[in-house]
Amino acid sequence: ELRDLSLARSRVHGNINVIISMPELVKADLSGTAVSGDLVALEYGCCTKLRELHLGDTQVRISPVARVQRGLLPALRSFNVSGSKLNVSVNNLLESLATTRMTSIFAAGCGLTGNVHFEGPSSKPLLSALQLLDVSANRLDAVLTSLANLRLDVSRNEIPLRVSPDFIKAVAKSGKELWMADTELANQEEIMANCSNELQLEQMWTARDSGGYSCHDLARRNLQVTPELFLPQLMCACGPGHFGIGTNCSACPEDTFNDQMDQSECQACPQGGKAPAGSQALAACKCPYGSPGTFENKAMCLCDRNEALTDAQKCVSCVENHLQCNSPMDRLATAPLKDGYIRLKEPSEEIFECLDPQHCSKSNCTPGRAGPPCASC
Repeated sequence: ELRDLSLARSRVHGNINVIISMPELVKADLSGTAVSGDLVALEYGCCTKLRELHLGDTQVRISPVARVQRGLLPALRSFNVSGSKLNVSVNNLLESLATTRMTSIFAAGCGLTGNVHFEGPSSKPLLSALQLLDVSANRLDAVLTSLANLRLDVSRNEIPLRVSPDFIKAVAKSGKELWMADTELANQEEIMANCSNELQLEQMWTARDSGGYSCHDLARRNLQVTPELFLPQLMCACGPGHFGIGTNCSACPEDTFNDQMDQSECQACPQGGKAPAGSQALAACKCPYGSPGTFENKAMCLCDRNEALTDAQKCVSCVENHLQCNSPMDRLATAPLKDGYIRLKEPSEEIFECLDPQHCSKSNCTPGRAGPPCASC
């Protein structure tokens, strides 16, 4: 008496109805075979001990039912038809299995359409037992309701998927699980307006490989989404070297930079500075003299410490030019002079040494002295 039928990925073919002749069957794996037939056509009372049925990537179909067939596969707990082109609505699938007490249904990539919702007294046995429903990689329109302890997988949906705000709130507050990775949310504005307070984000940004943006993941792992497809304006922002909103990011133009997240525009390099497109820091700007820096919160080209700027836009040594430099903005023509040195006029880049330091005071000749070295009376 056969209890385990394992013919996965073999050359077997024929009608699924053959399992009617195997009353002691507990597990059947016919996935990846040429088995065909209509599951709904199985006779009443068939396969009363069958708990696992794997029909993924077969030619089995499930016809829409006018009424629920009671007694269909009464012991079945796990059912897998992933990859089998059923081409029916998700409601047709659930209705055909409504009187079973399955805990797991795998129907990924089956050509399912329509809305995911659970209602109706005829489906009460299935609703009370079901814990996992995988309808990923289909062409669903909406998720309207779910079950208290159900893990619902609608990942990789082929078209944008509408999700009820009430369901999103319920998932955010409870242990319900909704997996919709790589699925675009169709009603983003509605969810933003009604659910943004319930959706807690992780603080850390995660950079994407392309697009110039980074995203927050959701703090609660029971709701699994792809941020840039779910709520990009809430969860994503342009990163350094880029500007824009959400995932609509552009690289900073030449001679600009951005070193922060979530900026609507890039900052210009200091006057005369040059930088390649997409620069992520002020340091990327190449100055005509000195190096880029900030002074009083303004980006500018600055000479190095102990250097002063000439009128010809060159940085020269303060020590060699007898200057007492104390600011990154010091210029050769105006910086304070060391004792014993003088300018004939202010401002001036011509600096003279006094013949007698006593005749010079604070860059000027003392009273009664004049001339370049303060020598004349």
